[in-house]
Amino acid sequence: MTRRAGAILLAGLLVMAGAAAAVGLRLREAGPLVLTALERRLPGEVRATRTHLALWPPLRLTLDGLTATLPGAPAPYLEARRLVVAIDPFPLLAGRLAAGTVRLLEPRLVLRLEDGWWGGTASRPRPGAPPPREGRGEPGRPGPAPALPAAIAVEGGRLELAGGGRSAVLDGITGAVTRAPEGLWVAGEIASPPVRFVGRLEPLTATLEAEGTVRDLRSGPLALDGPFSLVVRPAGRSTLEARLDFTPAELALPGFVKRRGEPGLLTASLQSERRLLVRPLIVRLGPVEIEAEATLAPDRLTLSARTDRFPLDRLSLEVQGRTVEVGGEVTGAVGVEVRGLMAPELRGRLAVSDASLRLPGGPLPPITVRRGELRLEGRRRGAAPFRLVGALEARTGRWGGVPFDGLVVRLAADARRWALSRIALRAAGGETVGSATLDPTTREGRLRLSGAHLTLGPLLRLTAGDWPGRGGGLVRGELALRWRGLSWPELLETARGHGVLALEHGWLRVPASDRLGGRTVTVEELRVPYEVRGTTVTIRGLRGRGPTWELSGRGRVELGGELEVRLHGRRRDEPLEGLLGGSLSRPRLSVLRGGF
Repeated sequence: MTRRAGAILLAGLLVMAGAAAAVGLRLREAGPLVLTALERRLPGEVRATRTHLALWPPLRLTLDGLTATLPGAPAPYLEARRLVVAIDPFPLLAGRLAAGTVRLLEPRLVLRLEDGWWGGTASRPRPGAPPPREGRGEPGRPGPAPALPAAIAVEGGRLELAGGGRSAVLDGITGAVTRAPEGLWVAGEIASPPVRFVGRLEPLTATLEAEGTVRDLRSGPLALDGPFSLVVRPAGRSTLEARLDFTPAELALPGFVKRRGEPGLLTASLQSERRLLVRPLIVRLGPVEIEAEATLAPDRLTLSARTDRFPLDRLSLEVQGRTVEVGGEVTGAVGVEVRGLMAPELRGRLAVSDASLRLPGGPLPPITVRRGELRLEGRRRGAAPFRLVGALEARTGRWGGVPFDGLVVRLAADARRWALSRIALRAAGGETVGSATLDPTTREGRLRLSGAHLTLGPLLRLTAGDWPGRGGGLVRGELALRWRGLSWPELLETARGHGVLALEHGWLRVPASDRLGGRTVTVEELRVPYEVRGTTVTIRGLRGRGPTWELSGRGRVELGGELEVRLHGRRRDEPLEGLLGGSLSRPRLSVLRGGF
């Protein structure tokens, strides 16, 4: 080797050594540079418990115990067991961070809605908290923005949403975001709830197109199974349009199921300027279309929705394992406003047409509302429980086989007491009024009803629709009832009470039976006091009289079962005995001695 060649070699070695020393010195800054890059993209302070640099290709930096905490927050909103960054060493000579691939292992992101703002995304600190930091550079010199890595991979992630006493968790999140000439590709899956997805974000139009499959997702009252597609694109300044199509999937909500192939579509326009405004928000679920509007501000959430047609026969409601039969249609609007989760307010007005309701397992016949209106208001103030006030007013309808021309039910309910402050039904020529209360804690309920100027004929069609006989006259009555329980079986078992029924200026046309043969019996006065114990109604002290007869009697009635009342008296000084048997829906009067 010549002296000249040796000098060149020595110079080359010195240059290489100098470059390696420069890179080595810059490598010491890789950890702070990564933390600075994260802090510029994440709110709050970013820290790591340990930083480790591996020189063997590929050059990579590992940060263990990564956390991100908002100013004044008691706990981090982001935690990760490890962050691994593959680094290009040569841009470090210029003080730039160029990441190839970023792997985030077992991250945990917690978003809490506290005091009206999201703890993980709010830009304003809590009162009294120190101002947010500007980063790790020199004051007033934020430095160059870090470039996005070529790919970001997440393994074993967890997302927690909490607020208002409720929470939702997405667990086992695995996926990757990869840069490509045609845009950003996003692919991954969630273990719980089970979701797979793949999508593409176009850089020029900022349009996101994604599709995926949900397998038997169950989150609280919601269940979803099947494929979906999602498109999100900008539509002007600070505005996005979104379209979610899940027509091929099956969606189950409380009391409602959208079958596979039925329309399942959600379209929304999202505007963000100091608040998030979703208007319009249109939801199609089978035959139901709902138009809504939502506003999310730092201190409140408002939602209003309306529908022109909601067929009630699509509802599937159950009480104590038995199906409630409903029908008809509902139209109208409902609005909800929530302020800091401490003062929610609800207002709604719904029109009801041809709506029917049959309660399972109960003795009451079905009720149908031809035309009516339902109004709802609810609010919570401070620490007081949420209170709901409502009113149902129906102009026409039917109760069993009896038409009515007026129904009013007024409701007031909170966590401590449910009350029907007024029940008023105009039917059978008169009016029945009453009230009811129920304590959901002690499960104790009370009911009072009184009716006057009711005509006997419609009442017979209501309670004894199968009886071939006929009748007329004016009826009045009273009932005081108490029970313990929240279901029909509990009510029927524990009911205790008393009442009286009275008939004046009446008549009965009894069908063919023992010694009567379809005769009409005139009733000048009839009084029936009774006691209620469970499903048994005991009659004591029945008294009645007509132009030529008088009767007294006692017996019992089993609701939904047999009827047995023994009668005795006189007709024109002749002894008279009879038996009222059969059932409440089909009574049978037999004369054992004497005759009318």
